[in-house]
This record gives sequence, structure tokens and C-alpha cells, in this order.
Amino acid sequence: MDRAELDLVAWAFADDGVPTEALQELAAELAPDGVGRIELLRRGSNVVLQAPESRCILRLQHAHLADAVKANLDLVARLTATGAPLVGPLTSRVAMTDVVVLTAWPAGQPANAEDTAALGAVLQTLHDVQPPRELSLVNVTDRFDRRFADLPSDIPNRIAKALRDHADLAVDTLRAASSSSDVLLHGDAHVGNLVFLHDEPRLIDLDDLCRGPREFDLAPSLASYQRFHRDDRRWQAFRAAYGESADWDLVNTLTVVREATMNTWLAGLWEHDPHARDELIHRVDTWDKDWNSHEPWRAM
Repeated sequence: MDRAELDLVAWAFADDGVPTEALQELAAELAPDGVGRIELLRRGSNVVLQAPESRCILRLQHAHLADAVKANLDLVARLTATGAPLVGPLTSRVAMTDVVVLTAWPAGQPANAEDTAALGAVLQTLHDVQPPRELSLVNVTDRFDRRFADLPSDIPNRIAKALRDHADLAVDTLRAASSSSDVLLHGDAHVGNLVFLHDEPRLIDLDDLCRGPREFDLAPSLASYQRFHRDDRRWQAFRAAYGESADWDLVNTLTVVREATMNTWLAGLWEHDPHARDELIHRVDTWDKDWNSHEPWRAM
């Protein structure tokens, strides 16, 4: 098996859910006093673990990403030192083998769906931080290319065409908007990536930090409002907390980027999850209709 294809969860846990000795040894390198019990929190492009007794979050990634992981740790440490509202690492060290790399972070209290005002305020603070020039401009093209390369072969042509058409529109729309401003972006700014650490709102999941138009970070919240919860109070709280430094018409235009990102991800579940399949069909069927005219999309 190619190391990049290693199942990280299978590496970290035995069949009975007990952490493997290899995981425990790596965790001990980052926390010599021990982290206690380790549990799976979520899996995606990387695996996020939690150690509830020590209030520690561990992020497990493939070893071929080690250089990028180390660079990100350094970047986040520098940004938090200048006041960026990010959760910094517990240690600047990484623990790694020839197949995985592990980092340690403090655990915050997860935000809930009602904390949209906190998200708006924290994004305003983030966007006021001078972005390091080495940060690349926001780019979704590579992400779409990877997802279309892995698109399940049995997706109907009309679904695949709709995904490609909207992804192309998203790329063109973002390219046209990229000259509007150049601020520090989170890159995946939604309330699920907000926590409260020492009662202060902070952003997590920092792999996508980049530069670009502030409206890119605001579009996920508008897409969430229009396509999912449709709660005017939550949307107005977010907008009021962020303030009027944004071009809200441009935010609306950029929602296609968020929608195409969500739906190309959902397409990856087509072969294995009938609920995801049904939801993707619903989203494609209603994508170009007024969002008030159809049933909301369901979060997956």
C-alpha cells in the first residue's frame, strides 16, 4: 500500500477501539506526562483525536505532509503571537514515524449553531491581522481537480456535469473577486471550526490559511443561511458582528464557491452512503433555483 493511502484510523486503533501502542508512543513524545485516554473525534483528510482527561487534541496526518505540518505550526505560532484569534499548538514539536505525523493542540469548548455572532466577530479580528506574504492566494482549483479525479464512476452524467459546471463557475467567480482585497483568510470559516478557549472565541482547523478577499471567508455563513438553517436571526447576528467592511453583494456571489466545495465533497460518498446520494440529487435538482422556493438542503 502507498503510504499516502494508509488508513490512519486503522493505524491508530485496534479493532476493539483501543489506541495502538504506536499511537501511545507518539503521543508520549508530545506530552511526557501523558495525555490519558485517547478517542477518535473525527476523520477527514486527517484524523482528529481527543484526550479528554488532559484536554488535548491530537491531529494525525500522513508523513508525506510533515514539511507542510511543520510550516503550519510555525505560521500559526507567529500569527497567534500577533493577536490572530487562532488556537495555537501546545508545542511546536511534531512526533512522527515513516508513515504518520502527530501534533498536539489545546482543546477548546466547541461552539454551537447559535454562535454566529462570535464567528462574525472573530473573522473581523482575523481579517485585520496583516497576512504573511509567504501565504499563497486562496485557490480552490486544486481541490476540485482532486475530487473530480476521484469521482465515483457510477455517478449519473447529469450529476457529474452539474458538479463540473458549478465548480468551473466557482473558479471563475473567485478569480474575478481576488483583486477586491487581500486579507488573512481562514479558508474554511464556519461555526464548526470555532471554539471557545479560556472563554475567548478562537478558530481551529488551520491547514487552509491563505490570503484573498475577505468575502471568501464570509460566504460559508451566507450559504449556510440560504441553503440550510434559514434562520434570519442567526444570519443577522453574524452580519452585524462582522460589520460593514465587506461587500455583501460579493459575499452572495461567492456562495457558489462554498456550495461547489460542499457538493463535490458529498459526491465522494455516492458509492457508500444512500443518504448522501439522495441528498446530492436534491441539491443538484434545486441548485439553480431560488433558495426560498424549495426544501432546505440537509447537512451531512
